[in-house]
Amino acid sequence: VAAESYRYRVTGDPDARSNVIKSLGCLLALEAVTGKPGFVARFVGPAAPPFLGDPSGCLDAQDCHVLGAGPFAGNYWIGNTSKDQYLGWFYGMAHAHEFVLTEPGDAALRAEVEGAVARVVDTTRADGYMITDPDGTVSTKGPEIFGHYALAFHLVAAATVGGPYAAMMPQIYAEQLLSYLVLTNYSTFRYLGNYFNHHLGHLAQHMTMRYEPDPVLHKAHQSMHRQRLYRYVRDTGQTFYDYIAWGEAGYAATPEQIAGAKQVLTEFAPAPRRDLHPDQGPWEPDPAIVEINALFTLLNDLFGADLELLDLAPANPWPMAKRCVNGFIWQHRPWEVCPPSRPLFENDGADYLIAYWLGRYHGFLDATD
Repeated sequence: VAAESYRYRVTGDPDARSNVIKSLGCLLALEAVTGKPGFVARFVGPAAPPFLGDPSGCLDAQDCHVLGAGPFAGNYWIGNTSKDQYLGWFYGMAHAHEFVLTEPGDAALRAEVEGAVARVVDTTRADGYMITDPDGTVSTKGPEIFGHYALAFHLVAAATVGGPYAAMMPQIYAEQLLSYLVLTNYSTFRYLGNYFNHHLGHLAQHMTMRYEPDPVLHKAHQSMHRQRLYRYVRDTGQTFYDYIAWGEAGYAATPEQIAGAKQVLTEFAPAPRRDLHPDQGPWEPDPAIVEINALFTLLNDLFGADLELLDLAPANPWPMAKRCVNGFIWQHRPWEVCPPSRPLFENDGADYLIAYWLGRYHGFLDATD
């Protein structure tokens, strides 16, 4: 949704607008289908093949709900939603509202989007910023919405809905400041940190920078992004993160960096991008990982510790042509050694599209690219 929103902003292509509006129907359904206002489902779709192979099995499965009545009769939805899905939901809603739903005839859909955003923020706050299913159970898949995640959600609500959601931002900052300072510093160590948090952090910070209207706070978010997030992924071929930093965080990219980011996009595998990993060839393990594993082994032997050894990987990022093809590529370590291929799994290409159109929007690419 965000990629097509940037595409529409850059080109005015009615096809991009149509894609966004159709996709908004799905984002809105994710909240409407659950029966709990303000709770976003993990998935919603027809309770029939190929979406659901055996509908009877869904009835007994945890967090799977087949609906036999109401506006979503004949569909099913899955709960136990994670914060990364909430972040993606807000990311799409915010960009569509800002870039696409701008015509007088969009008033009804704008109101739907604003209502859904308001409900999700209200419910998340009422649930103590812990994603909680309709049955009252807290998600087991990363339920915590604190720090820059919470700030991002509230800033989107302030920008789209306004009114009381804008007025409450000083209180939200007071509540979330400590978590913000801690959580944006979680990924300072390349080897032990969860790289997926880089992805979540970049989505959240992108929204905080984009939708914070106060110039002092905006500048603080930019500095936080450059120092706490981007410095650890800079010059690693992560073009999507590059364009966020260069376009929103005030990082001054060199001509060589701009050319390198463009080159990464040219090396993307053509569609359909299945999980058929490239031959990465011979490589040497990062000496730092070898030393860390030796230390962990020693501690395990001497003190009976249970430290898990790190996966071996090269010291430098792979070029895009040798990276693993396994989902949204920016959320994976660029030096990852590929797991077994899954030839029947096809990726949707959203990773390429969001990077390309973000680059076009900020002027790092042009129509000839």
